[in-house]
Amino acid sequence: MSYNLIREPWIPARRRSGRVEWVPPWKVTEGAGHDPFVALAAVRPDFNGALIQFLIGLAQTTFAPEDPRTWRQRLKAPPPPEALRQAFETVARAFDLDGDGPRFMQDLDELEGQKAQEATRLLIEEPGDHTMKENRDHFIKRGRSSRFCLPCAATAVFTLQVNAPSGGQGHRTSLRGGGPLTTLICQDTLWRTIWMNVLVEEDWHGLNQCRDASREYRHPWLGPTRTSERGESTTPADVPHEHMFWGMPRRIYLEFETDDEPRPCGLCGRLATRHARSYRTKPRGFNYEGGWLHPLTPHRWQDNQPIPIHGQPNGLSYKDWLGLALAASDGSRKPALTVQRLYQERIEWIRDRGLGLWAFGYDMDNMKARGWTEGRLPLVLVDPLHVLPFEMAARNMVLIAEKAVQDLLYAVRTALFGQRDDRRKKGLPHLDHNFWIETENDFYRLLRRLADGLENGWTNESTGMIDLKLEWLALLGRAAENLFEKHVWTERIEQSDVKRVAAAWNGLRAALHPNNKKNRNLLMLPDRRAA
Repeated sequence: MSYNLIREPWIPARRRSGRVEWVPPWKVTEGAGHDPFVALAAVRPDFNGALIQFLIGLAQTTFAPEDPRTWRQRLKAPPPPEALRQAFETVARAFDLDGDGPRFMQDLDELEGQKAQEATRLLIEEPGDHTMKENRDHFIKRGRSSRFCLPCAATAVFTLQVNAPSGGQGHRTSLRGGGPLTTLICQDTLWRTIWMNVLVEEDWHGLNQCRDASREYRHPWLGPTRTSERGESTTPADVPHEHMFWGMPRRIYLEFETDDEPRPCGLCGRLATRHARSYRTKPRGFNYEGGWLHPLTPHRWQDNQPIPIHGQPNGLSYKDWLGLALAASDGSRKPALTVQRLYQERIEWIRDRGLGLWAFGYDMDNMKARGWTEGRLPLVLVDPLHVLPFEMAARNMVLIAEKAVQDLLYAVRTALFGQRDDRRKKGLPHLDHNFWIETENDFYRLLRRLADGLENGWTNESTGMIDLKLEWLALLGRAAENLFEKHVWTERIEQSDVKRVAAAWNGLRAALHPNNKKNRNLLMLPDRRAA
């Protein structure tokens, strides 16, 4: 009998009590009233990111609410596991991991004649042959067992298909490009996190641009692969919108083996008798192009086409919050569609519930994984009527913080090296990073006060608004001064350099003074408030 991902207990999840269980996807609401599941518990963070998208995709494509009222009801009262089981069973035939028929996220062709690869090569950070030969695989620990249990094999394949980077030689990237940034609204239970990121049917079907969806497979592995030997593209007009969750850019076929005695999985360590040890692959599968608007990813807009945002090497902080939570006023950048719906329609129903924004994705350099980016940012909710002034004031706060960082870096370099020393060019990444960390809590605290103030009638000229901006500038100034002192005075400053350090210190204080014209312009402070 095939290993079916709707029926088998293959998803690791942690309950509020701390107990970890392996469950089939339809059991995510089990125990919702007394000890609910609160998080996924995979052995790797990228696996958790893939599994939550699997669960959201399953709910979106089989259990989408027909209207906002149904969505609200299911958020408030999680559906019983049996209701989810019945919905998920409608697509169960598409979720066999092994067997003689179509296999989950694998090519319908068995790819015979292709060289077998070790299962570890499914992992995105695993180096290619060229990298291994040149010994440049610094991101990898060699010697990893290539024996994957079936749950880990399924998760590894799905993680690769969702995040697929440029693979060279015709190995296609994911529908959102290599290492897309995913942003999810998260709450206090696993079900609420899933459901907060599910669209109502009208919004979901509104994403479908396929000219004749009945002729194409919603689960691409159920039919022949749309190959791209000559670069043929697969656009939103060519296939159903279900490909946004079930896209299959890589042509893969797993090879399994059964042992007489249970052996440990090379990833999670669990004992099993059946494992995936290798796989076959072939280039030039689905070549996704043409403006896919994935509902779980923020996008920037260029020439009227959505471009997915990707992970960055410096991680996430509040400087990224605006672009992930709110649309730019000029329309050049928009958050994920699910986040947009939160602010546009759902805010009144969840205002009293703790919300966060879970953002994650690989930081890719073409084929090379430089690292995994992940962060949980607070979500500050504001009435739709006040979104524009809120966005403007929050943007001003980020802009002045970015200026403060540059002022700090300039002052420290001047203090340490003077104006003409080539060492000024060297980076000070820890200083930059520490500044964002030290000012983060105050940023969100003031954002909440800003949201409350706008609801109480604040305008840009209100005393409360002006005082808030001046308080933020003062906080930035103190943080910059503290970091200057820590960084500069830990170095060995010669007696002859004291004047230079003092001049740099005075320059920093002047650069962040409330009377500084640049500061007042960035914060949109009225001239009449000049000190």
